[in-house]
Amino acid sequence: MKLRAEPSTRQGWLDRLGRRLVWYLPERQVMEILTDYQEQFEAGTERGRTEQEALEAIGRPADAAAELLEGEPTARFARLRTSLTWGGVLALCFAFLWVSMVNAAYTNQITWVGVYVFIPTAAAVAFMLLRGPARVALERAFPPERTPSPVLVYYVPFVLMVLFEAAEQILALLAENGRLGTFNGNIGELNTWFILELELVFFALLVWLVFRSVTASIRYFPGVIHTVGAMGTAFFSYIYFTAMNPIELPVPALALVFCLIPYALALGTALMFQRWIDGRRPMPQLFRTGTVSRQGWLHRLGQSLLGWFPAGQALEVLEDYREQFELGLERGRNEEELLLALDRPEEVVRDLVKEDWKAKRYHRRSLRWAAPLAVGVWLLVELAKAFEFGFGGLRWLYCVRDENWKLVTFALALSAVSGFALLHGRDRAVLERRFPAEKKPGLWLWLLPLVLTAVMNGWALWILQEPAELWRVTPFNFPLYAVSIELSVLGMTALLVWTLSRCASGSIWHFPAAVHMTGYIAQVLCAGIFLHGMDIEYAETSEAFRRFLLTLPPYGAGVLLAAGLGLVIRSAGKER
Repeated sequence: MKLRAEPSTRQGWLDRLGRRLVWYLPERQVMEILTDYQEQFEAGTERGRTEQEALEAIGRPADAAAELLEGEPTARFARLRTSLTWGGVLALCFAFLWVSMVNAAYTNQITWVGVYVFIPTAAAVAFMLLRGPARVALERAFPPERTPSPVLVYYVPFVLMVLFEAAEQILALLAENGRLGTFNGNIGELNTWFILELELVFFALLVWLVFRSVTASIRYFPGVIHTVGAMGTAFFSYIYFTAMNPIELPVPALALVFCLIPYALALGTALMFQRWIDGRRPMPQLFRTGTVSRQGWLHRLGQSLLGWFPAGQALEVLEDYREQFELGLERGRNEEELLLALDRPEEVVRDLVKEDWKAKRYHRRSLRWAAPLAVGVWLLVELAKAFEFGFGGLRWLYCVRDENWKLVTFALALSAVSGFALLHGRDRAVLERRFPAEKKPGLWLWLLPLVLTAVMNGWALWILQEPAELWRVTPFNFPLYAVSIELSVLGMTALLVWTLSRCASGSIWHFPAAVHMTGYIAQVLCAGIFLHGMDIEYAETSEAFRRFLLTLPPYGAGVLLAAGLGLVIRSAGKER
């Protein structure tokens, strides 16, 4: 039994095909494909065919999409790369929320800062993960068969929130006036189950809205944000009623109003996205597709070619297209007209791969570096997994011994070398010498890890002199040094993901900067594990200092690897 019936109208058929293709192909190419099929439908209608006969002649949207994607050898890799990038950033958003909430008192301002940052940021990242900007444009040009009803998107969560808040306020008022009497304990238990069951209702609604956002229309997406806010309010209400130390407010009912902050913030975010999707306000620049210049087009073509052809062959193709551009400009055509007349770089590569049977063998051979890269990344992830969030701040499952810095350094070197080879680093350097990228990394990408390393290690050295400083807490009752490690690692990891994505789509010079950032992450984790794993209060200062120095090699390795890769890129760029 099929979960979804095949579309019965031309409008539904085009919408179904567009939703399949948008995960793999750029918006412009999908638009062109859908326009071609629309013309086929119109031609069939002019010949006297009914819409149903035209649908039967063209076939199912799934079959049409599969046939189109067979001719796009880079499409599935592009989908995987985009999904992993935005999925990783979304996971970091959840990690930031977790760090801001763990072991914090309910009145902790850091918790609320985490909520304020998480909801709009996670909404924007999830919108990009679902290919929101492209799907908005497609649905305007080729509307879906059914317009989403606002009932489940807005009305149901809103009504449930109103009823829930009214019930909780009445309960708080009765408890404050002592009118519950002997039923106080039973009422509290029943209220806890009521909140948990409401969370399950919201979770089921969230799953349904996400499913409809993917399979029906992106107009369901604001409902996803709205429901997440409702779940947050129910969660904070549950904490309020079950915490050992409830919120210290003069009026308990006021605490329940504070619990509505996540819902109010999510509702405002959902309404803002609704305005963007409906076209009542232009989308921010973050969600827009940037225009491509001649320089960017040639560089992007070169990157795509290097996945299938050696550098020399790729440069020959690029020289041919550069001559086409120059010839077109000499004939009075502008750059925009020439770009519109040309195919996308991925389409050029597709046609060349079809003509050269050696290309696929070269592509498979270049993927052999994926295995050592996976091993190196796994070892670095295992270092991060040494952390465990527990009572009183950060707690580690095990300590890094004196010899373990060697394993961390080896993992960093293995990841850097294999990642550079997998990205065709030397060939990319040759390419950028003659066909430079539009943007290169700024100096701040190099300075930020350096500054953070100096600050965090200077702090650690001070702690070795004053061991009591390790357990210093802020007015919000969390260990300052431990959470500083968490937040700096999360922030640097987010920057690392962004830098690697820029490396994949822009300049190879981003890669040494990414290696430098990875060295900082590995070193600060090792230093933190050492400080918590060693009883520095009773250890000799000289011994503690000596062992602390053994946590520095990962950062030194990151600096040396980044410098070495920079020299390789520079020297390779001068070879041709």
